[in-house]
Amino acid sequence: SNCRWADRLTQSVNQREKKNKYGLSGVIEYGSKFTSVIRIDGESVSLGLFDRPEDAHRAYVSAREKKLAMMKSQ
Repeated sequence: SNCRWADRLTQSVNQREKKNKYGLSGVIEYGSKFTSVIRIDGESVSLGLFDRPEDAHRAYVSAREKKLAMMKSQ
């Protein structure tokens, strides 16, 4: 069987990323600018305000990679 038990944290990492109308994960339109948000330990953490959605997405990807590295080291 290809089914295995996983804890909640592992399940959340394995979920598909939700994308917005720009096709970029972690990006939220905020007026004429864009903000990037990631969830850490159940809380939303703002990564800043950006002029372009691509910049906000880049910040999200960087933060997500750091979060995954931290999870693997624990």
